[in-house]
Amino acid sequence: MSWKIKLNNGRIDAFYDDQLVLEGIELRGYDQEDEIKFLLAPSGKPYPVAAHAGEQLVYILKHRAQNTRTTAL
Repeated sequence: MSWKIKLNNGRIDAFYDDQLVLEGIELRGYDQEDEIKFLLAPSGKPYPVAAHAGEQLVYILKHRAQNTRTTAL
């Protein structure tokens, strides 16, 4: 039994034992103190990394501000 994570149009799909269990997840947040809405978005292409269980694909996610008031996170 294992989990697999795949990006689908910038959203995350999660599979458990090759069965889709979470679809189209977006990682979003809100900083109340500074009133900054943000999301974690894919940045670039995934790259392979050797692991004990075999090669894994690693995705880099970056903070992206959602409001135009500020871009600092």
